[in-house]
Amino acid sequence: MAEERLDNQIIEDRFEKLETLRKAAWESISNRRQFEWQVSIPFWTLLAVFIGKFGNGSISVHWCFLFFPSMLGIAHTIWLFGLWSAYQIDKPEEGAFREEMRRVAPYNEPKEITKQREKAKNWPWKYWNLTAQLLMTWTLVILAIFVVLGCGIQHKESPQTFDKSAISGQFPSKTALRTTGDSGFSIPRDSIS
Repeated sequence: MAEERLDNQIIEDRFEKLETLRKAAWESISNRRQFEWQVSIPFWTLLAVFIGKFGNGSISVHWCFLFFPSMLGIAHTIWLFGLWSAYQIDKPEEGAFREEMRRVAPYNEPKEITKQREKAKNWPWKYWNLTAQLLMTWTLVILAIFVVLGCGIQHKESPQTFDKSAISGQFPSKTALRTTGDSGFSIPRDSIS
């Protein structure tokens, strides 16, 4: 009987130590997850403001503006890969402590839960939150680059004068045909009858 109490005490002590370690690993994951979103949202906000400023054409464009969204995307990707490395330590560690606690504690787990856990262990998207953040970041970066390139093309072209006769279905006037556009092309006066 004394031996049984000693065994139970050893099991309880081991279980408590495992729970302390598991809890520390889980808190590391939880705190990091909270922090990662607090960093990602400002990155996305900067990219969205950048897209908004260039998208409305209020800023004249220079090719160097392509570097800003690219550098933000690269910086955020490097930061997310650092998080991924930390998750590769904490998540398996927390899971290993939990599994060991199941072995130590007498517990007959329902087969359905065991199946679901095995399915979750083999799920390929273990780090779905980081994947989603990378997709969001690079979607915004690519959109920002296209907006800058689109604004650059728009600002390089000179303002077009619009002949209202084109809307009414009438042929443009002789004066409109004789004008020289940005292309330098003009129609000789004597070819117009």
